[in-house]
Amino acid sequence: MKRSIGILVVCLLAACSHSNTELKQNLETQPRATGSDTPVASSLVTYYKGISSVSLPNGQVVGKSTMLVRRTLNPSASEIEEYVIEMSPQKKDDQQEFKVIMNVEGNSFKMKDSNGSFSGTGTLEGEPWKWTSWSSKSVLANKMIVESKDSLEGNKLVVTKTVKTPDGKVTVTMHETYSPITKDVFEKERKQALGDISK
Repeated sequence: MKRSIGILVVCLLAACSHSNTELKQNLETQPRATGSDTPVASSLVTYYKGISSVSLPNGQVVGKSTMLVRRTLNPSASEIEEYVIEMSPQKKDDQQEFKVIMNVEGNSFKMKDSNGSFSGTGTLEGEPWKWTSWSSKSVLANKMIVESKDSLEGNKLVVTKTVKTPDGKVTVTMHETYSPITKDVFEKERKQALGDISK
């Protein structure tokens, strides 16, 4: 169950949750592709920390995890990469890592994780590469379905995921809130969780 919850947390953590101000400053200083409205920018990396709470349909909370996220936004390649670490307070020796790749096309995206644990599609709302909300639907390897709604509220990212059986029965709901952190904080906590491993 632990492995399944970890995958659910990642699927979808956050499609592209940089703050509007940060993206505007970064992208407006970059040249635009000739004949295209898509900004050509070097990769932008941001870091987040948040809490994921898992609840049953009756509201009972059955698990909580702390999440670390390193997100690389690459408009020139129309790609977003998320590297996620799930840190469970119940099992400090059983932290998990995931890498998710999202390929963006217009106001939609396709995503999958590097281990083949899930794949999915989503829709983005707002100005390209400065989206303010998005939704997605993913299917896990065991055919479970995850529907996610994500939105930026100030500098925080708020996420609600609904996990369903293949026939549509809700099994758990996940509520998540993420705040930006510095690279130094991310690297320090990553090292504490996983040891000195480069990713």
